[in-house]
Amino acid sequence: PVTATLTFSQTLTPLTLQLPATEPTPILPTPHSLLPTPYSLLSTPQLPITLRWQTRRWMADPLVIALKLLDKDFNVGGERVATLGDRYPNVLWVPGEMVEETYPLRLKPDAPPGLYRLEVSLLRQDKSLPDGYEVLPPMDETGPLGNALYPVTIRLLDPAHAMAPAKPFKAHLGEAIELTGFEVNPNFSDSPKTVSLALYWQSTAKIDTDYTVFTQLIGPDGQVWAQWDNPPQAGRYPTTAWSEQDRVVDRYQLTLRDGAPPGDYRLLIGMYDPASGERLPVVVDGQPQPDNAVELATLALTP
Repeated sequence: PVTATLTFSQTLTPLTLQLPATEPTPILPTPHSLLPTPYSLLSTPQLPITLRWQTRRWMADPLVIALKLLDKDFNVGGERVATLGDRYPNVLWVPGEMVEETYPLRLKPDAPPGLYRLEVSLLRQDKSLPDGYEVLPPMDETGPLGNALYPVTIRLLDPAHAMAPAKPFKAHLGEAIELTGFEVNPNFSDSPKTVSLALYWQSTAKIDTDYTVFTQLIGPDGQVWAQWDNPPQAGRYPTTAWSEQDRVVDRYQLTLRDGAPPGDYRLLIGMYDPASGERLPVVVDGQPQPDNAVELATLALTP
């Protein structure tokens, strides 16, 4: 369990937070696959979260608990709103009593993979306020600490996390990152012309730099006709968060610019340090690669 020592408005203390802990097991992945950090879960559309509360004094008003999973941009990956003390209302809790409750947090089926913070907040109904609720801020000995607790970080996995890549491919990037395979799906018949790409990464050691991934389509004229750069999983799972032997499925969609000439397009990928622009050295089959880039495939664009 994760210990939380903050209080809510000097009334309630959430003593511990518990997540179901299971050994990682090969599964048929779904969009709800989960890997909390540092916990691990089997695939499920709901994440049961157990909170153990202790009340410090009698409570006059019924309270509401709100749970959310928030990514780095505060997008919601799952949420749950429930009455505090559903079958045992909080107004009946005796001062000093400990009460344990489990809240099934429903995950959004389209929540993208990456790291999410669990937000825990308490609300009291107040019809005089615009949204009808007053937020009870978490506090410590120094006073209020915002509007919510953030006791744990949870990782949502890509649906293909436990699967082997369609195209195995071995490349070493720097000292601690390997590309183990990829999947590529060009759609040059429609407009705009796109290429869907999935990269399968694996770390061999802890990484101390947040690298950015670059993906490029180089046309027959040597020009870059499509490019997409971002940290892995659109920045939701940076390389500094990777553990040793971590597996990461990283997806991109490249769109060819208007006027792209027909011919063969080289698909290149790699990583670089955004602070310096320096690319990680790339080695394939023991050979350093030109421009520190991995050439994955050649795609033909017909007239």
